[in-house]
Amino acid sequence: MPADDSPGMCFACRFGIIQSGARGMREEEIPPSPAYLAAIVESSDDAILSKDTEGVIQSANPATERIFGYKPAELIGKSVRILIPAERQAEEDEILARIRRGERVDHFETVRVRKDNRRIDISLTVSPVRDASGRIIGASKIARDITEQKSARAAQARLAAIVASSADAIVTKDLNGIIQSCNGACEQIFGYRESELVGRSVLTLIPPERHSEEEMILGKVRRGERIDHFETVRVAKDGRRLDISLSISPIKDDRGNIVGVAKIARDVTQQKRLARELAAQQEWFRVTLASIGDAVIASDVDGRVAFLNACAETLTGWPAGEAVGHKLDEVFRIVNERTREPVQNPASIVMRSGAVVGLANHTALIHRDGSERPISDSAAPIRDGSGAIVGAVLVFRDVTEQRRAEEALAEQREWLETTLESIGDAVVATDMQGRITFMNPVAEHLTAWRLDDARGRACADVFRIVNERTRQRVDSPVHRVLTEGVVVGLANHTVLIGKDGTERPIDDSGAPIRNRSGRIVGVVLVFRDIADRKRAEVDKQNAAAERERLLQSERAARSEAERASRVKDEFVAMLSHELRTPLNAILGWTHLMSQSRDDKDIISRGVDVIARNTRVQAQLISDLLDMSRIVSGKLRLTIEKVDMKPLVEGAIETVQQSADAKRIPIHRHLEVTSPIAGDPARIQQIIWNLLWNAVKFTPENGTIVVGLRQREFNVELTVTDTGVGIRRELLPHIFERFEQGNASITRRFGGLGLGLAIVKHLVDLHGGRIHAESEGEGKGARFTVLLPAGAVAAMPDAEAELASKELVSAGSDCEALQGMRILVVEDEKDTLDFLRRFLVSRGAEVVEATSAAEALELLPAARVNVLVSDIGLPDVDGYELLREIRRMDANASGGVPAIALTAYARAEDRLLAFRAGYQAHVAKPVDPGQLAATLVDLVKLARVSTPG
Repeated sequence: MPADDSPGMCFACRFGIIQSGARGMREEEIPPSPAYLAAIVESSDDAILSKDTEGVIQSANPATERIFGYKPAELIGKSVRILIPAERQAEEDEILARIRRGERVDHFETVRVRKDNRRIDISLTVSPVRDASGRIIGASKIARDITEQKSARAAQARLAAIVASSADAIVTKDLNGIIQSCNGACEQIFGYRESELVGRSVLTLIPPERHSEEEMILGKVRRGERIDHFETVRVAKDGRRLDISLSISPIKDDRGNIVGVAKIARDVTQQKRLARELAAQQEWFRVTLASIGDAVIASDVDGRVAFLNACAETLTGWPAGEAVGHKLDEVFRIVNERTREPVQNPASIVMRSGAVVGLANHTALIHRDGSERPISDSAAPIRDGSGAIVGAVLVFRDVTEQRRAEEALAEQREWLETTLESIGDAVVATDMQGRITFMNPVAEHLTAWRLDDARGRACADVFRIVNERTRQRVDSPVHRVLTEGVVVGLANHTVLIGKDGTERPIDDSGAPIRNRSGRIVGVVLVFRDIADRKRAEVDKQNAAAERERLLQSERAARSEAERASRVKDEFVAMLSHELRTPLNAILGWTHLMSQSRDDKDIISRGVDVIARNTRVQAQLISDLLDMSRIVSGKLRLTIEKVDMKPLVEGAIETVQQSADAKRIPIHRHLEVTSPIAGDPARIQQIIWNLLWNAVKFTPENGTIVVGLRQREFNVELTVTDTGVGIRRELLPHIFERFEQGNASITRRFGGLGLGLAIVKHLVDLHGGRIHAESEGEGKGARFTVLLPAGAVAAMPDAEAELASKELVSAGSDCEALQGMRILVVEDEKDTLDFLRRFLVSRGAEVVEATSAAEALELLPAARVNVLVSDIGLPDVDGYELLREIRRMDANASGGVPAIALTAYARAEDRLLAFRAGYQAHVAKPVDPGQLAATLVDLVKLARVSTPG
């Protein structure tokens, strides 16, 4: 046999050696020839290498180049590690170790590196090689390239995972329609387990009326065609019909022959239902948007028009087909009606803010043809399922007609309000909650509420009504009108109580206010003040009763008149007798005296008789006045000089014990004042009443202050306490009879409330004034009394005993008026002559004037001490004369003391004299002694009151 040094032969020789050495062949056994082994190695598709125990390659077959890219010559003598990746070098160490131990490595899958650095998947089988003695001298390696096999297995694994995890049902069947396999989704969709379907016809899942579809499908598959997204209906195990989308592909073997069918079935039942619902909803929106009265424009996220309804087409002038795709600003152009400035498109605001945006007032939309119309309404964002803004929708309307309606409504409202304000009845309107919405001026007047204050308040708070007789609250008619919807007349005898407490009888009615649909939206009350009508009715009734009474009492009245006439005649006769008797004596003795001028006895006797009868006549007149006061309930005073300080101190001592019991100190600020002319008992009664009230109405630990001082021609007495005080509204009534602040004070402190009324009456009797002050309840009170200093009391309600005996006796001194300069104003010459002679006889110097004008002319230069003036002067009376004098400067005798000398002797006449500024009043006929005493006293008082 020729020598053969091929790799196969070398490997075969080594293999032969190994085999023979390993097996210890018997001589009769014939081993395979080297040529046979070489042929096997040379023809193998696997790479076969041999290496020594150090891993150095000794031989390699041709397949090695195909698998690793190296020619055998390139590998022999090199380490096998040239084929091993760096990270797998440890594998070679492990393999060599096992070989050295005589172990075999079978089907070890690993990675090796080709000459071109491409990595390949390899399955290794490694066996130890022994020599004849059985010693391990190397190893043989068989390397099979399994790269494609592993890729196929990986692809198959991925495909299996996809099939297992798919939400779609995946079914394979043969060309006869028999199911070969199915995934888990089949059970989820159709309700069948895999074991229930495999081996059964696919017609199990197909409704009978659709069996023909399977023939069509199989026909296409046999022709090698693919079917995508075929929508049909299939049947679940429970009989439910399912909407299914099928994708069908033929299955081919390695030779390309079609051997089966793969089906992917997707359940689109829910998707179909949603699609139908969406289509219905879209159609609903389309019809709705086309039929509503508002214009609607939708834009996309870029601000381009995506939709217009018919109304929007009309208002903008853009057909939808043309507008879609245009910028919204081109289609929806808006400006401010007043400024003509462009208005920012609300869609852009919506896209930025994501909020609903109302259009500004006075916005005008410019039509495509340039015309304008006022619009209103709003814009809102359009969002996708994630909430992201994908566009905006504008909803707007033409408000031209609305504007006209508003203007017409405003005109109608103005007309109605003008009418309601001008009618004589009161009108009040309320809303559905009974709150005031309108009142005309008459209603404001009757309720004493202003509309601004009443608006929004409950009608019952403003329209307060009670029954005139029972004083019970009457329900407002508003509630009944709202609940029953009928016109309601107010009950009879209804009284409206105003905000200020004023009460007025009213009548009339309440009625519902309805809108155009007839729904009640409020109530109107119409009422009027019927006080005049009621008074007229009462007057009519009273007149009828009065006529009847007059008819019944006419005879009694006539009888009474006749009796009164008799009484009057008797009284006049008696009065005539009483007046004539002293006059007869006066006239008689006057005649005798004129006939017997030289008979001193007759003259002396006559003067005495005349004087006595004159006093009798004066007393008669005084008695008549006293009778008048008694009939009228007036009292008399006993007048004398009064020093106020001792009286005040005495009154304080009287109430001191009561004050001490309540721990109330009484502080005194008492000055020495000029004496006054008055009744000491009555003045002390005044002081005592004020002090007692202060003690009574001051709580424990309070304070009372009593003051007395001179104020020009008056003496001022003050009583101040820290007691309960007086409400401001009651101050004007505090001096009325039976008035004591309020009923609660009466209950707390007792009494009939006569004290201050008596004080006021007594102060008035003395020609003085009294007033009260208080900051309110709980803030105490102050009472101030002013009494004229030195006046001979001419009291308004009593005929005073004007001349005290002390004063008269003082005036009997012939020198009593010595050095006194007196201005006498009297228009009656006889009286003026008498006064001059009398005053001169008493040592006075007299300046005469017969009129007010003459007196005013003489006074500045006359430098008189006293003025004595008649009241009944011609042209200007004595009251006005003294007022003019008091307006003069003091240096011009504007402060001269003055005595009123007049025949006007009533109490009210005396009060007028004091109020005009006179310090004393002397009635005619004049008692010379009284006049002299009054003059002396008045001059002394003036000197005391004048500083220096």
